[in-house]
Amino acid sequence: MTHSSSDGLRLLDTAEVILARVRKKGIVLWLDNGELRLKAPKGVLNDDDVQSLRAHRTELVGRLEMAIGAGAYERDLAPRSSREHIPLSHTQMSYWNQLKLATQPFMRQVVSATRLHGVLNLDALRESIAAVIQRQEAFRTRIEVIEGTPQQRIVAEHDFVLEVDELTAPANGSRQREAEQWIVQHVAELIDVTKDPLFSIRVLREGDEQHLLLIAMQHLITDGASMSIIVREVMTAYGQVSKGLPVSLPVIPLQFADYALWQHEQSWIEKRAEYWERRLAGYRRVRMPRSESSERRGYGTTKLRIDRDLMAALTAQARRQHTTVVMSVFAAYVALLTRWCNSSDDIVIRFISDGRISPRLANTVGCFTFSVSMGMTVSDNPSLSELISRSAAEYSMAQDHASFSYHDAYRFREDFTQTCDFNWVTHGAAFATPADDTHDRSLKYCPVAFEHPLFETMDIDREPGVLLHDMKTEAEGMFWYPRAGFSEESMDRFARNFVCFLQILATRPHTRIKDIPIC
Repeated sequence: MTHSSSDGLRLLDTAEVILARVRKKGIVLWLDNGELRLKAPKGVLNDDDVQSLRAHRTELVGRLEMAIGAGAYERDLAPRSSREHIPLSHTQMSYWNQLKLATQPFMRQVVSATRLHGVLNLDALRESIAAVIQRQEAFRTRIEVIEGTPQQRIVAEHDFVLEVDELTAPANGSRQREAEQWIVQHVAELIDVTKDPLFSIRVLREGDEQHLLLIAMQHLITDGASMSIIVREVMTAYGQVSKGLPVSLPVIPLQFADYALWQHEQSWIEKRAEYWERRLAGYRRVRMPRSESSERRGYGTTKLRIDRDLMAALTAQARRQHTTVVMSVFAAYVALLTRWCNSSDDIVIRFISDGRISPRLANTVGCFTFSVSMGMTVSDNPSLSELISRSAAEYSMAQDHASFSYHDAYRFREDFTQTCDFNWVTHGAAFATPADDTHDRSLKYCPVAFEHPLFETMDIDREPGVLLHDMKTEAEGMFWYPRAGFSEESMDRFARNFVCFLQILATRPHTRIKDIPIC
């Protein structure tokens, strides 16, 4: 059975599409001793809906058996009682296994470099950083291996010392190049995560009124959104301390360790693995065509930008289809991969999602991000508009069925883990400024772009991925790819085609995937 989408196109019914449609109408579905029940506002349930529900009853029951709903996230999520050791979260365990952190040193992967313009009070900065370290347990986390299993322990105090270096430009060099080298030097430091500090904070004095603040953290204790929280809190606290005020920051109701412990105490999370096994059966890992064989190591990057005009057009199209810009951009990415690979197979793409499942975690630093594997049906050559609807429905169901990272951590599927990634960092997470009136307006600060040295040495068999930062009126980011299999020229062309696909989606959403030319 088919139904019309908001733009008049016909959509093939699946359990995900049906659930998304009935939710939009305010219809509630649930199970009562294995029987499918529903409650609908008067007049909204039509004959087509009834036929769809009957035709897909078995499929719907299977989905709802595994779904948990938002209430389950809040019901048992609470501050933990005293406990010395806490298991790693599923995402942490996934990183531990994929990067082989038990057997080799590794860089601190998540980095923020911020240039400070103005007179800097170093004592006030030290006090501000110390206050943030004390309030955010992630900074005071230690990893200990007990009987072969990694555990995390929160220490009461941290012997933090802010290191300050002086910039001395070489005779034939530039100060900017030396600053970049300083960043790379400290970020490239290899650490044993069971012995060394999981974070490093340093300052480079570039001039009397210009400094560089560098924060580098192991991914086990942080994510991209957390770095924004850290910068915002440090600079807000700095504004307060420099004015002689006590540090006053929003209360943190829950710490990351509370979340990790809660996750391990939920019996339904392991059952989600059964859902993913069934849901993704028959879907294939994306395999992009390789360039000529190369002995080069590491990963390369290609810059990507969605400018204001295109972002506005995508926003308008998303409103017409009652969806979000991120679902539209994701659908264009799926369409491009299908055409680029000249494939008719249904595919799996990893969607990197913010794991802050509760508003009470909004100001908490930790490794919350997790991946959900999106099984995308493209073998029937859908239009871009149809693909957006499918993406939204699939994402909704993926969120209802909790973290796929459990699968990554304990039932590792190499074919899915190595497939293409789509990572959309929400507005404000890339770099946030404090709104507090106590902020020292005489000290201006802005992010510093640089290429992480990890890209030069990383040697992991993965398909290329995309990372985009939502800047509200535009989006910026990059494609990253293993140099051993992909050339700079081919990835530049891929990026240009991606922008073309977005333009077609914004102006001609009825276009079917196979009718979109590759330029």
